[in-house]
Amino acid sequence: RSYYAFSFDEPLQGFTRGAEYETLYSIWKYVFDGTVYTDQTRIPYDGSFYNWLFYAAYGETANLFLKALSLGDDWLPTIIRLTTFSALAVGSFVAYRSFIDTLDIEDPAFKALSGAFAVFIFFGPLIGFFGISATPDIWPMVFTVAAIWVFIRHYEGAPVKTILWVCLFSYLSWGFKQNFIYIPATVGLYLLLQRQWRDAALLTIIMCGAGLITLAIGGGVYSK
Repeated sequence: RSYYAFSFDEPLQGFTRGAEYETLYSIWKYVFDGTVYTDQTRIPYDGSFYNWLFYAAYGETANLFLKALSLGDDWLPTIIRLTTFSALAVGSFVAYRSFIDTLDIEDPAFKALSGAFAVFIFFGPLIGFFGISATPDIWPMVFTVAAIWVFIRHYEGAPVKTILWVCLFSYLSWGFKQNFIYIPATVGLYLLLQRQWRDAALLTIIMCGAGLITLAIGGGVYSK
């Protein structure tokens, strides 16, 4: 599937998953038109169903490479898919470091096993073809792993600072795709069970405030 999704000789246009054209068109609009969220009840009845940071991050990345390499917009799918694919490598590294760091692994064989498991998480069947597609799911997963790593490693020593980092990673994940609220839900539940009321309140206030501010700035069409 990767062979038919990537090529450096010609811009491939085949789809890697269902309705990928919706995502590609939204990113194309960001790069060439500047408008992503439009009224779906009016012509051409197109929809942008994911959150703002996904389109902004992928759009700016695509715009950078298109201009730097003097490419036409027919190369957009290739650049977008490679942007997603890069998240697999970054995620594997973050997962590996989180295993080594939080478990204090010193044994070389155990390190190798941790590396293999980290690669399996991001390149295995859980991700599947989404790793070579125009999809917002992979980078939020990277941020999720990073947030849990930071929380487990540093919360006991610097609780407030750690909560701020968790909020940042949480917002980045949500900014890509709206259903990525796993970090604040998991960390928040842990804080409640541990009766860390101050930190739980801080997490809740920051995340709710960031979400409400984003919705206010985005406007009516974005909120719908």
